[in-house]
Amino acid sequence: MVQPKYNFPPKVQLTFRVGFVGHRPHRLDSANFTELNAVLKDLLLAIQMNVREFAINNKELYANDPPKFVAITSCAEGSDRVFASQAIDLGYSLHCPIPFHEHEYETDFVSPNTLERDSLITYRQLLELARNDLDFRMFELDGSRDDSEAAYGNAGNIVLNQSDVLVSVWDGFNNADTGGTLQTVKEASLFGIPVIWVDAKTPHIWRLLGEKSDLTNPESLCQTVSIQNGPDVLTRLVKEILDAPFGPPEKGHHGNAQKSDLRDIYFREYMPRWNVAMFWKLFRNVLGANQLPCPSIRLEDVEEVLASQWSASKSGVEAWINERIGYHYVWADRLAEYYADVYRSSFLFAFVGGVVAVFLAILPIWAGWGEQHYQSGLLSAAGIEFSFLAGILGLIWWGTRRRWHARWMEYRVLAELLRELHALIPLGGGRPFARLCAHLGVYGESTETWMSWHARAVERTIGLPSARVDHAYIQAALARLKTSVKKQATFHQAGGIQNQRIEERLHWLGFTLFGTTAVVVAIHFVGLFIDVINGHATAHAGMTWMTVVAAYFPALGAALAGINNQGEFARLAIRNQVIAKRLEGFLLEVEEMSNRKYPVTLGEVALLSMRVSHLMVEEVINWRVIVLHRPLVPPA
Repeated sequence: MVQPKYNFPPKVQLTFRVGFVGHRPHRLDSANFTELNAVLKDLLLAIQMNVREFAINNKELYANDPPKFVAITSCAEGSDRVFASQAIDLGYSLHCPIPFHEHEYETDFVSPNTLERDSLITYRQLLELARNDLDFRMFELDGSRDDSEAAYGNAGNIVLNQSDVLVSVWDGFNNADTGGTLQTVKEASLFGIPVIWVDAKTPHIWRLLGEKSDLTNPESLCQTVSIQNGPDVLTRLVKEILDAPFGPPEKGHHGNAQKSDLRDIYFREYMPRWNVAMFWKLFRNVLGANQLPCPSIRLEDVEEVLASQWSASKSGVEAWINERIGYHYVWADRLAEYYADVYRSSFLFAFVGGVVAVFLAILPIWAGWGEQHYQSGLLSAAGIEFSFLAGILGLIWWGTRRRWHARWMEYRVLAELLRELHALIPLGGGRPFARLCAHLGVYGESTETWMSWHARAVERTIGLPSARVDHAYIQAALARLKTSVKKQATFHQAGGIQNQRIEERLHWLGFTLFGTTAVVVAIHFVGLFIDVINGHATAHAGMTWMTVVAAYFPALGAALAGINNQGEFARLAIRNQVIAKRLEGFLLEVEEMSNRKYPVTLGEVALLSMRVSHLMVEEVINWRVIVLHRPLVPPA
């Protein structure tokens, strides 16, 4: 598929996914299948209507394509097939995570395992109908009959990963089976996935489960199911899932509350062709890497980055995921890098420019310019000094107004979420949306930011891959994970060394300037003391250059300290070292899995990938909190 050239960050097609878990025939003795079909059809139709209405009323949030609807189910006997049949009739695409390879899964539907007449024929006919839709997907897991309950549980977990809302046909009674309906419903509640419970007993009243306490005593819940939710419940639910959130308000000028996220701004961003904010990269290369290369001010086109780093010419699932997520990642990543350069170059200029202004103020003293003979020089120095001060204040005002530091970090969070989805989607999906520690809750729940909203929109549009999970598939997933972890570990190791060098050298330069100033003042004091005792008339000899040193060196030292503080280089170095060490531990786990003599399961790879994802996302989200306290400020 040929992608169009984007001039702005790409939006995604509005997609809504309805997952399903429900009882097999032996738990549907009290069901009326005619009524159950009607109830499930009405639910699916009501969801469609509400999603379409939302799309009409919120055209700015998603692409102009018509909404896409996906049903997630394993098509097991019983209520699964009732749901799947109604979904296909209403135009839903069917995505089927099944616990075993298809030929093995089909043995569930033949004697003596089957609970329905002509079960295998019904199953194949259902899938034949689903395959008429080009977006049909089947994800064949690597489950083993030696642990069937775990295999069904893994399939249920993938249904959850892929669901925006979960519909469950459940009789209200507890069952202790691993991978059963109640367990899946409880896990959905635990992960914040809305659950619509349809009573497995006639007349099949439905309700949206609310508090987690709804599931603490399932039997008592049956007594309240007779009160069905109204249609407005689905309207609110769809809006809550699809609408883009705003963060907590920030105090703006004159105490007015301002929206603290960049949702609207992001989709109007235009990738600049030139990056003139090279001050930061030069500073970083000289002090942190002992290099003096001249960074290119030309930014690569998005298409060039995609061709070199996100090629769709690769084979298998890697090409599939690169094609679908590459554009989104490149836009977020490149904009994050650009605004990082702009923000960091700005505060460097502010502090260095302040030092230049101080130098221009004391230049006439050092040069011995008198008012009568060097008026042009004095005027030039004062004019340049004023230009620097005005430039610093103007840059700080503009950078604060444009929120360069917030743009940097919000786009970086989005890029990190998309990178982790790139790893998790081929494994059946996952939840890289990390949560902040309780004491950081004042900054807003990270799962409710516009970045998480957009990443979820990208994820639901991509959906589940069509794949058969076998040894080769798992080894390929491990290889991708190893490459990613190794790359990130190398990045943080190099970043730790670089930031530590910058911090140490800035500290050493500042200390040297302070020490030099102290020595000069001491020399002047001793000379002055001797001259006073001896009655000499040369007490103020050398005052010109001493005044320059005593005034300029402390200002320069303060600027270096300000840069060190604003850049958080010491803290960054420690964070880089800690993250690198943890990533090295993950790398050892990947190596152990790759070299294991007994089979590695997809579930193990997915769990390890999830742990890596949470580490990386939490690191960026926590760093964002720190940067929010580092807006551009005038140098002291």
